Amino acid sequence: ALSQSNSMFISEIEAKLSELCMTRQNSSVPKIRPSWTTPGDWQAYTEQGIARAEEELQHSLRLRSAVDEILSAGSEDLQKQKSATDTALRQRIEDVTTAMNNLIKERGDVNDQINDVGGQISETGQAVHNKNAPRSVAETRTRSRAQNRPAPVELCRDAVQYRLHDELGDIQAAVEELSQQHGALNSQLRALRRAELDLAEDIEVKRTSLEIDNDCMAVRKYEIISY
Repeated sequence: ALSQSNSMFISEIEAKLSELCMTRQNSSVPKIRPSWTTPGDWQAYTEQGIARAEEELQHSLRLRSAVDEILSAGSEDLQKQKSATDTALRQRIEDVTTAMNNLIKERGDVNDQINDVGGQISETGQAVHNKNAPRSVAETRTRSRAQNRPAPVELCRDAVQYRLHDELGDIQAAVEELSQQHGALNSQLRALRRAELDLAEDIEVKRTSLEIDNDCMAVRKYEIISY
């Protein structure tokens, strides 16, 4: 009976082992293969990755340091250039302002000259007009002495006749001189007015330039922050 019981127990174990083998053969779980890595392989791979990461980190730190130096130098150069530009722009504004003030003063002087020349023209014209009456009187006297004589014998080349002719000559010379002076003064007046227009244009150009430069100066009121 004991031998029979042992045989049955062994048969059951063999049946279970056979069933377990069949189950393992039909299972979908992957089997361990020789090509799979070992823990040692994983450790070596991990250490290699850490080493590469550390090397890349050092490269990145060196690159960042170089970039920081370039940015710092660029920022410093920009600050210098902005300072130099601001200084040049302020100097230009000062120079243009001085030039414009000089032009305004010069235009004032030209206006004074225009008024003075205009006064001289009026005086010269009046002087020419004032010569008309004496000249008319002298011409009348000379013509009367030459034409209103009862007899030709009375046409005498006396001192009076010569003096009348001299007086006419003096008056005519004075009128011609005044006329020339009047023409010269008119030419001078035209030149002064042309100069006044040129000065006014130059002043307007300077004023426009100052407006633009001052606007630029207002826009440039910013600071370049050091890196």
